[in-house]
Amino acid sequence: MKRKALSLIQAKAICRDFQHLVGKEFDENGKIIECIAVSPYDDINKWIFSQYFLEKRNCIDALKYYAGPYYDILVIAAPQLGDKICTYTDLSSYLADNGLVSDFE
Repeated sequence: MKRKALSLIQAKAICRDFQHLVGKEFDENGKIIECIAVSPYDDINKWIFSQYFLEKRNCIDALKYYAGPYYDILVIAAPQLGDKICTYTDLSSYLADNGLVSDFE
């Protein structure tokens, strides 16, 4: 579900409110949520962010390269040994897919 872009201040506040999801199940394959992170809004920069995250395992460092004005929040699954891609989805989609209600829209 594509939602409107957030400012960095909005994204940080929402991200903070959903940290309780870390450690919960990400999907039916048993992956676990490793991180709820502020990310770039557009898809290509989300992918680049995810690659930096996979390499550094730090969402703050992974966001440093991005200087754009539009942000989103990602739910990132813990990579399995040998994973070369990072599994993630935006927070709105994760909440909708799991029947969780949020009022941040």
